[in-house]
This record gives sequence, structure tokens and C-alpha cells, in this order.
Amino acid sequence: MKITRWLIVGCGRIFFGRMLPVLRARADSKIVGLVDSAEDALQKAREQGVQTARRFSRLEQALDWGEFDAAYVATPTAEHVAAVKRLLQNDYHVLCEKPLAGRAQIAEQLRELADRGPAICMVAYMSKFNAYNEEAIQQVKDGRIGRIRRMDSRFSFTASGDCTWRLRAGSGGGVLNDIGIYPLTTFRDVMGRPPRSVRAMIFPDPEPHAVDESVRAQLWYDDDVEATVFSSFRAPAAAALDLWGEDGTISVTSTFGQTGTGHIAVGYELKKGTRVPVQEHNPYDREVAYFQNCIRTGEKPDARFSVHGALMDLRVMDAIRAAAESGHEVRLSASPS
Repeated sequence: MKITRWLIVGCGRIFFGRMLPVLRARADSKIVGLVDSAEDALQKAREQGVQTARRFSRLEQALDWGEFDAAYVATPTAEHVAAVKRLLQNDYHVLCEKPLAGRAQIAEQLRELADRGPAICMVAYMSKFNAYNEEAIQQVKDGRIGRIRRMDSRFSFTASGDCTWRLRAGSGGGVLNDIGIYPLTTFRDVMGRPPRSVRAMIFPDPEPHAVDESVRAQLWYDDDVEATVFSSFRAPAAAALDLWGEDGTISVTSTFGQTGTGHIAVGYELKKGTRVPVQEHNPYDREVAYFQNCIRTGEKPDARFSVHGALMDLRVMDAIRAAAESGHEVRLSASPS
């Protein structure tokens, strides 16, 4: 069994709370290096059992060292592209936390590196490995509720002051970047394409230096399919997805949850939904397993996790911001090939 040697770039909450337990438990993974400008973060990693890994304050130091196979980039969003670019330029595999960037234009520079280079570049959309989310999408693909007519999503929680980058504009924070992206990318999986147009409202009003705390958006797809997104740092905790088809409905709770728990109900011909049994699993473990399999086989990640897929999501997010700022419907142009 080949062991993947991991470099962690950004030792924050998502690493300590989710990825560290997964990587530590996997026999085919080993954390060999840590990069963080904060010495207390590196010390915390040591205290939590990562004692033999090399520690660096800057990514360039780790690149000079070079004794790793893949990097997990979990810095604030504003720092993603610079880190991913340097890693890909040096032919290291990269698993980057979502979103790939704050804006599509910033992330465009990674497209050619990801396409033509030998390294694997994957965006860490944890929600795509949530068992309930997977089951809902499979039910749609199997035609269980007929052709999709409408999609609704709600994802919110009350953000506190210790949410660090989430509430800082300069770090790439904001509700759209943090959790609003999850329903948007799920809609992409269901429909197989981005929407043709959007309308949106953002609170506080869109400003260059303000962080969006609540987003409400309407999206229209071809064939008159409508979707709504509500994401907020100012609302009670909720994580739900409803899919309405010509022959039935699918309702999912905790479909974007980090633990992989929740439930799904499917109703046919407008009858009350029947709960569907689902085998739960840790979405982060599945994410790592998929990524490491790509490394072993040399196959690029499919569109759900690729740079191309991430760019589709970022263009929709850009359109939502533009629609909120203008107060008008914004049409999305065709994505470049």
C-alpha cells in the first residue's frame, strides 16, 4: 500500500476539526509537513499529535524542502489561488478547500495548470460526499421523481465573533463564499449545467469592503426550471434541500452537513414522503479516498470537483453579486471551454 505524504497549508478550524482526524485514521495517509504563519497554530498541531511533521511559516520553505506528495490547502479563501498555483507549478497534487477563489477571474489562471500539468487538482466540496446528498442526486438520475421543475435550498447558522475569516472581507469571507456555494454546486450536479440567469438580494448591501451575511437568490435554468437559495449567518441553523419533479418530490435535511448525518424522504404523485434508508459515512474520509485514488490512477477528478466545475460555480456567484448590486436580473454568458 502506497502512503500519501501530506503537506497541510493552513492549520485552522477545518483542518483540526475535520481533516486531521480523517488523515490520522487512514493507513494510507501521513501528515509530513505543516505550513502556517501563526506559531500557535503549529504548536496546536503538535499538541494534537502531529509531532513528527516538519513545520514551516511560509509555503516557499515547504516547497524548497519538497518531501511530500500532496497538499491540502485550507487557508482563508483570498489565499487559495496563490498557494494552489505555486504547488501546481511544482507538480504537487492539490486538494483545495472551497471556494477555489473569491471571484472567477482570479481562479482562471489555474485552469491551464490543472489541465496540462501532471498533478491532480481537486476542489474539496465536502457536501458532494454527504450520503444523503448523493442519494438525492441518484434518485433524480434514476428518474424517480420525473423531470425536475423546481429546487429550493436553505443553509444557515448564527455566526459568532470567533468565526475568524468568515466575517472578514479581506480574507475572502462572507456567507456566499462560505456556505452559499454548497447549494449552488449541488444544483449544478442535479441539472448538469449552470443557470441561465439570476436575481438576488444581499445583506448588508453589496460594498467593496463589506462581508455579505445573508443571501437570497433566484436562479432560472433552461426548460423553465426555477431554484431558490437562502444562506445566512443571521438565521437559525438549517441545512435542507427540496427537489420538485413532475412525478414527485425529494426532501433532504442535513444534506450539506459536515457529519454525514441527516435524512431523506421521497414522495410520489404528491403523496407524503417516505423516508429512504441511507448508509451514512464520513464525507471527509470519502473525499480523501477519492482524491488519493485519483493520485494512484493518474485520472483527473471529474467535473464535480475539477477546476472547470469550480469556475462554473464562481461565475454563478459573481452573477449573484452583480444582480444584488444592480437590482436587476443578470444573465450568465456561456462558459468558455
